[in-house]
Amino acid sequence: MNTDNDIMRALGRIEGELVEIRKLAERVSRLEQWQAWLKGAWAILASAFAYLCKAAYRNPILIRTTGPRSRGNHSGLPAR
Repeated sequence: MNTDNDIMRALGRIEGELVEIRKLAERVSRLEQWQAWLKGAWAILASAFAYLCKAAYRNPILIRTTGPRSRGNHSGLPAR
């Protein structure tokens, strides 16, 4: 009688492990889908960044300078 209970307990554990293995396959599949999505998102971000950098280097913003401050009065105060 004791051996029957041990066998049934072992079969129950095996069945539980089989259920967990099925769940594991679902989790791995879900993780693979997230990984593919993240790879695509990073590729889009990298290409957008490259496009913006390329546009920035192609058409730089021109900054007009008047030279060092010692050349003229740029403070708005009357000259001494």
